[in-house]
Amino acid sequence: MSFAGWGFVQIATFLVVGIAAVTGLYLLRMRRRRIVVPFAALWEQVLRASEARRFSRRFRRLLSWLVQVAILLLLALALADPRPAAWLRPPKTVLFVVDRGASMDAPAEDGRPRIALARDRLAAELAALGPADRAAVVLAGPSAEVAAPLSPAAEVRASLGPLSPAFGPARLDEALDLASALATGTADPSIFVITDGAVDPLSRGALAACVEGPVPCRVHRIPGPPGNLGIAAFAARRRPFDPTRVEVVSRVENHDERPHGVVLEIWAGDVPVGHVEATIPPGAEHRHVFDDLDAPGDVLRATIRAADGKALPGTDLDDIAYAAVPAPRATRVVLVTDGTDLFLEAVLLSLGDAVDVTAIDPRDTDAIDRAGEDADVVVVDVGDEPLPELPADVHLVVFDPWRHDDAAFPIRKGRDVRRPFLTEEDRSHPLLEDVTFVDVNIARGTTFRPSPGDEVLVRTLGEPIVVVRDDGTRRILAIGFDPRQSDLPLRVAFPLFLANAVEVLGSEAPGFVATVPAGVPTLVSLADLGLAGRGVEAVRVQPPRGETYTLPVHDGRVRLRVDEPGIVTLSTQGGSSSGETARVAATAGALGSLGDALADAPWIDAAAPGPPPTPLPVADDPLWLLLLALVAAAGALEWWTYHRRWTV
Repeated sequence: MSFAGWGFVQIATFLVVGIAAVTGLYLLRMRRRRIVVPFAALWEQVLRASEARRFSRRFRRLLSWLVQVAILLLLALALADPRPAAWLRPPKTVLFVVDRGASMDAPAEDGRPRIALARDRLAAELAALGPADRAAVVLAGPSAEVAAPLSPAAEVRASLGPLSPAFGPARLDEALDLASALATGTADPSIFVITDGAVDPLSRGALAACVEGPVPCRVHRIPGPPGNLGIAAFAARRRPFDPTRVEVVSRVENHDERPHGVVLEIWAGDVPVGHVEATIPPGAEHRHVFDDLDAPGDVLRATIRAADGKALPGTDLDDIAYAAVPAPRATRVVLVTDGTDLFLEAVLLSLGDAVDVTAIDPRDTDAIDRAGEDADVVVVDVGDEPLPELPADVHLVVFDPWRHDDAAFPIRKGRDVRRPFLTEEDRSHPLLEDVTFVDVNIARGTTFRPSPGDEVLVRTLGEPIVVVRDDGTRRILAIGFDPRQSDLPLRVAFPLFLANAVEVLGSEAPGFVATVPAGVPTLVSLADLGLAGRGVEAVRVQPPRGETYTLPVHDGRVRLRVDEPGIVTLSTQGGSSSGETARVAATAGALGSLGDALADAPWIDAAAPGPPPTPLPVADDPLWLLLLALVAAAGALEWWTYHRRWTV
């Protein structure tokens, strides 16, 4: 405690003079009035009783004198203006960076949530700052945000509310950049980081740069058990050719040091539709596919719990996941044909309601151009006709593209082959699922010269004759022979191959909709959600909670960020599919190990701030105001006791 007002000599002089004056006043004898009475003996008895109470009156006057001296002492102390040492030092600026990543939801070593300990330490640091100091609070979640702008410490302390962990990793690098920007031009700046140490390499590097940088940087760690077990992946789909069948894939990861028995349950609303039990070894994962679930509705939820009823290690944020089941929609197929391959048309029509087939003439160039905007897959089989100009940005299945040497086809021609023998095939490729081309009799064909990245499905004596290309915007399946000049249409492989082609290449037909991690910006393809991305300019986003907002669409993709787990509804705007909706699930995802990644950092010990500081014993108001209030209270006490005849 220091004094900012009068010095010692001035205070001593004031006290000596004041106490002497008060004492002198109390030593003056009270002058009694002389009164003439008719009978003196009666009044002599009264005077004798008054003499008997003389000691009591002296004691009362002593109490009154002590009250007056106490008032003088309080006035002297108020004139000295006492203040804590923190109030008199030069002002400083502290930028607090608080980790609120998902790992902060896990328990610390004492069992309390790490985020609660972080708030306690933040409150203790703010309580130790003086009235001239300034502070700001930056929260490091999936993105950095300012929880309290740069203000006097008292205002920051008053505005500090409860902290909650975010659904996603902590971007300490962004938060430290923001804190450094706030520190620019401030008085005596420093950065104080509060984290559990469960950070990624990018955040660790940012912390190292902060500690070694020009602005003093301290790092307070809240360690806890590193173990965690959670749902790492969860997705569902309806097969295009069997929309009543729901297939679900899941993955649970164990990042603990011991095995755990878990029960994974799948829910449709409040109805359980599937479950599986498994024991997951340390550091391992468990994958499971529910290939035939009777799941009504279009939203599924997965939960995990310990098989023995005990608590699972780590945080609860990744113990629940959501999946959106796309509504069934017919794959739009445009068949460019001269009308002579009835086998091909019959196969496509036999796919039923799963496929919407439209046939156009190869000479109708306008219709072919429109097909590039409206179709999911364009199948080209023109026979002897010249190959038309193919639409861009649409998936293609092209039979015998190099029948004419002047054809404009992106996959280069190899050579013409008479009676090619199909000798090799990639049976692992989904296009050849349950399909074999071996022993197919072909009159003539053309081989291809694939480019790097092309996949060869079938070869004739080592030369590619069936090739698929994926250039990032579309896929092209090239078959180097005419089915009319083969016995392939007479084999069961023909309808299976076409069904696989429509299902695999028609990626805009609903498939597995990958969940997006909550809190992390993710590039989502509208095609993966069952939406036609061509021509769509924007999407309207309805998050699990909160108001809707609009995001732009580029090349059929949208950068989506959802702050909490749940189901997000997207509505397209613009293009031929304007107004179509789809759902995507956001989940916390796999958080991995929750251990302290900073424990082995060579700079961490030097950056440690030590134990919590001692809070200031008083608020930010000047102490002399409190002392004057005490003087007024003492004066009021003296006045009351005087009129009660207790001090006279």
